[in-house]
Amino acid sequence: MITARAAELDLPAGEVITCVGGWNIDGLGGNLPTLDDLDAAAPHNPVYLSTTGPGGAVTNTLGKAFFTSRTPPVPVNANGTLSAAQGLAALQAVQTDASKQQGTAEVMDFATSLGITMFHDHGGLSGLQPYQYALDLWRQKQLKVRVRPWFWSGDDDGVSVAETRISNDYNMVGDDVWRQLGVGERINTSTTNPLNTDAWVFAAQHGWMVTQHSLTAAEVAFHISAYQAADMEAGPIIGALRWSLCHVNPITDAQIQAVKDLGIGLNIQGTPYTSAAGAAPSGPPCLGLKVGDGRTADVHRQSTSRPYTDGNDKSPGSGRSRRGRPCPCLGAHRIMMTSLRRPPRRRAASAGHVRACCPPAPRPLRTRRAPPRSGRACGVGRLERSAAGDSP
Repeated sequence: MITARAAELDLPAGEVITCVGGWNIDGLGGNLPTLDDLDAAAPHNPVYLSTTGPGGAVTNTLGKAFFTSRTPPVPVNANGTLSAAQGLAALQAVQTDASKQQGTAEVMDFATSLGITMFHDHGGLSGLQPYQYALDLWRQKQLKVRVRPWFWSGDDDGVSVAETRISNDYNMVGDDVWRQLGVGERINTSTTNPLNTDAWVFAAQHGWMVTQHSLTAAEVAFHISAYQAADMEAGPIIGALRWSLCHVNPITDAQIQAVKDLGIGLNIQGTPYTSAAGAAPSGPPCLGLKVGDGRTADVHRQSTSRPYTDGNDKSPGSGRSRRGRPCPCLGAHRIMMTSLRRPPRRRAASAGHVRACCPPAPRPLRTRRAPPRSGRACGVGRLERSAAGDSP
């Protein structure tokens, strides 16, 4: 698989190929490839692969020469393994703004090739500066995937950052392609700090959307209770503002009913599957998948949950390979390996996939608006697969 993907990229000799996170080693037989494996797959290019979390990283001979030549040197073991943190830092130290801009464009092209139409980004980026390359594409009208980031302030030991943003920023500023949502998925260093409740009341009173990281049983219980308190004091309004909780792996039936009573959403994620060790299925069935089991796609970052292919995958979105095996990420199977310092190429005049490394485009999805229920206008449509040749 790695050999085929490296050949598909068709990079000049010496250019670095990377794949950083969003997958686990189950897709490669349960073990990282060795230095010799990567040498055979890409004999003329340095290669660097790292898993999400503590799974580690591996490189080939040319990559080892790069890492050990840094100041200070990054140690690389005989089998090619190295510290993922040190490896990524060394690569980032030599990456230029032009490379970052190009890499962002490549990721967007790759996402659209899988049928992904939007990134719902919850995590860990404070302010707009980390989004500068996506925003540059947006300003140039080259952003091909809708982006919906949240104002994150999980490094604040109070809630003043979130409340200041609510007071001073435009609510949901942007257009159909780029739009800032609300505050979340963290607004405090502690997910169960009582100050969160005060900030959520403030957000509700100002008409802001909120989402919250809620992963453990204690978090789920606290957040539902705090949301109920905020809704009682400011509303009821949080359902209309489309608040949500994300992850919620251990949520109970009674808690799901409380969520339904509030009218809020649950953003189910499969991030355990994309971690280094992977995860076994668990939880009640939901739309043919398992809630929170890691076999659902990460609905926030839309990671490629299964970054490998046997050459028999069906078009993205099918949810099943041609051999009939269930696919954990609804057909999104190709590994995202990209170059570190590839010179920008002139973009093709036609819309669609402009890089040779992008897989073919899937069939289009068509959005149809569902009829209103109970006499109320309904702003959420449903996605249906178009017939071949049908326009979206």
